[in-house]
Amino acid sequence: MRQRVCNLLNFFPNHDVPPLTSKQRIQTVIRGGTPDRPPLFDLLRNNAVLEHYSGARLDAGDPRSVVYAAVRKALDGTRSVRLPDKPGEEVLPDGRRVVRRQWTSWTKRAHEPTVDEVIQEIRGIIASLEARLEDGNALREDAARLRADLQEHLRHLGPDFGFFGPGSSVGFMIYTRWGLESFCYALADEPGLFSRYWELQTELCVRRIACLDISDLVCGVFCGEDIAYKSGTLFSVHLLRREYFPRLRRIVEAYHRQALPVMFHSDGNLMPVLDDLVGCGIDLLNPIEVLAGMKPAEIRRRHPRLVLAGGMDVSQLLPFGSAGEVAAATRRLIEDAGPGVLVGSSTELHNLVPLANFQAMAESARNWCY
Repeated sequence: MRQRVCNLLNFFPNHDVPPLTSKQRIQTVIRGGTPDRPPLFDLLRNNAVLEHYSGARLDAGDPRSVVYAAVRKALDGTRSVRLPDKPGEEVLPDGRRVVRRQWTSWTKRAHEPTVDEVIQEIRGIIASLEARLEDGNALREDAARLRADLQEHLRHLGPDFGFFGPGSSVGFMIYTRWGLESFCYALADEPGLFSRYWELQTELCVRRIACLDISDLVCGVFCGEDIAYKSGTLFSVHLLRREYFPRLRRIVEAYHRQALPVMFHSDGNLMPVLDDLVGCGIDLLNPIEVLAGMKPAEIRRRHPRLVLAGGMDVSQLLPFGSAGEVAAATRRLIEDAGPGVLVGSSTELHNLVPLANFQAMAESARNWCY
């Protein structure tokens, strides 16, 4: 009943109160306030949505203008604007193949690396990090380049759009370089070597963050590191508590010293380590993969100030559900997690999602009245 009353009141807006901008809306949520409505946060990788909100076709003219126009109109915030790629494959000098599709790419290894090959390569990576830590100019150049990149995004999106800049993390996702099995065998053989890598990576992040000057441009930074899958964490909680969380906390604290809120991202079921993540000081959690066991209502009960970004299942509900089901799920998410929620898909809005379902989610958020 309350929501129906609010919807009726929307027909008689108070013209003395200007609406919040997208950036203000997200910043209000991060500060623990109540915005005029829930912000929309997502990654748009969906042709129908991009063409509808831009009013132009991707294959006619400049795809850059189509993508930026749609993101600006459809969303309040994002952490990445990607342009469509030309499908194809490329063979790298080491024999790996890079496979590209319109909205994604992946690398195929020439062969499964041996444990000795993994260990030899991580030694080389450690040497490179040690050398880079000695070059203060390189870190300042990295920071200046990041600011320039963000300014370019906002030149298209507008200064009042809620953008999250790319952030740095501990480096646990280095397992993707060799595959999880080879990585785990190498970690078991040489735990000290990987601990040294994570320490150097963390120190490099902290020093680079100290050079950043982007708080006037963005709502925060996005730190993506997949440490879980559908049934729990990829690694033992003991390992994460020994090697990962203390270093993540140092990185989050470094961002906070630069007045930058941190959105932490990991797919999968993070419920077993939710308290650890919040203890690291993160401000927002993404993408809230509900089918993996992430429970918005329980997260909100346990951590009232943690902002949830995502929460709308994009593996089953958004691509295959009805518009009515999507609208109902959106309202339920806001009821469970609001006002500390940025509504969006549980990873990215891919091409299987019908336009009508995105519209059902977006309009449910836009019509909500706190």
